[in-house]
Amino acid sequence: MYGELVAIDLETTGLDSAKDFIIEVGAVKMREGVIIEELSILVKPPVTIPPYVTHLTGITQDDVVDAPNIEDVLPQLLEFVGDRPIIAHSNALELGFLQTRYGLFKDNIMIDTYEVGAILLPRAVRYNLKSLSQEMGIVLDNAHRALDDARATALLYWVFWHKLLALPDAIIAEICDLSRDIDWESAPVFNAVYDQKKLAGQSYIPHKLFSALPEAVDDVPFEIPQGAVSMLVDDYIGENGVFSQTMPDFEFRPQQVDIAKTIAQSFEMNEHLVIEAGTGVGKSIGYLTPALLWAKSQGKRVVISTNTINLQDQLIGKDIPLLQQGFGKPFIATVMKGKNNYLCPQRIETVRRFKPQNVMELRLFAKILIWTLESQSGDKSEITLRGSIEHEVWNRFTAQDENCSYDRCESTMKGICPLYRARKTAEQAQLVIVNHVLLISDSVANSRVLPEYDYLFIDEAHHSEAPTWKNF
Repeated sequence: MYGELVAIDLETTGLDSAKDFIIEVGAVKMREGVIIEELSILVKPPVTIPPYVTHLTGITQDDVVDAPNIEDVLPQLLEFVGDRPIIAHSNALELGFLQTRYGLFKDNIMIDTYEVGAILLPRAVRYNLKSLSQEMGIVLDNAHRALDDARATALLYWVFWHKLLALPDAIIAEICDLSRDIDWESAPVFNAVYDQKKLAGQSYIPHKLFSALPEAVDDVPFEIPQGAVSMLVDDYIGENGVFSQTMPDFEFRPQQVDIAKTIAQSFEMNEHLVIEAGTGVGKSIGYLTPALLWAKSQGKRVVISTNTINLQDQLIGKDIPLLQQGFGKPFIATVMKGKNNYLCPQRIETVRRFKPQNVMELRLFAKILIWTLESQSGDKSEITLRGSIEHEVWNRFTAQDENCSYDRCESTMKGICPLYRARKTAEQAQLVIVNHVLLISDSVANSRVLPEYDYLFIDEAHHSEAPTWKNF
């Protein structure tokens, strides 16, 4: 949506448009990304401003004592906006007051930068105005004041507009096609991009969401003499070890070394081991180091089970890269999760063929299309899902199908399924990180998900059973 647009923000005594009252109106008129006119008016409500609203906005009762009533302000706002499209961030409040309560702007196109941002930035941590503004490099001087929020909203939309224009033609065309029979408030924005890119009448090849697994890195074994893993621990994570020389932020921890040596000895002596490690001893690197040394030297796979998916993601996103940096040698570490964590290409193609059934499916499908430009994992942890509704819709798109086997998946989807790809990567990996639920369910199901493995670490084992601990 281009041309002249108006961004609006309201500050109110509460979030209920039927009972609460407007205390400030801010609006900016924007043309081609430049703010050309502004409107900022304090409004006197018929009630006392609640203390928490004053704390949030800085607007006091004294500030509005001589301010006009809302009935005197609305005609100014109506004249300022005219028939231009209106932008607001998370616009339910503005819609509730301006359209539902006061009957204004019912024929204006309404654009919600929250919704556009949630689709366009599928991996953003937060979608509130302040977070998105910071991510897009927009300065928000005074959050929760109407004019400043309206300025930020206008500029944020303009950044989003150019990001939309930069998307592949096939994705814009498909989103517009899928939204034709659905009453979706963001459809005018995508349709405007479609028109701006002059896609009408053009044929396009649908965007390919996933591709087959690339070739694995060469599996170069570590040359480690028999029984020498425990002796090598000091060489890597000891006080003057390789990690302290190659990693500036590496902190030598004696207890970490003790843990690693004890684990290495249990490998070499083929013994079970239980360890209790307190907070701050660096247990992750403490068990990952001997696990990797053993796996690489013996050509074996080690499975590491955690209590939560969050810890899985921390290991693969933080600790494993540190290990890569410290060792300076190639190895493969990967995460395996339950089926409901991975998209199913066959179900996605079904949505494409029969079209989304409602706005919720359309929003998430559009978000997934854009996400696959950045990631081929199909892993739920790499996309930000908003609330219970998006999680519910996600489950309709996942690989959680009891009738789907790996052989059937391989023959039908030709190796592009994210769950299948994750399994194939795990088959090549030295370290496979899972969670307790998957570990137990896979055992019950006779190893239908995880590849064969010889060694197992159960991190956070106290969430399962309560064995006798070995203290450090």
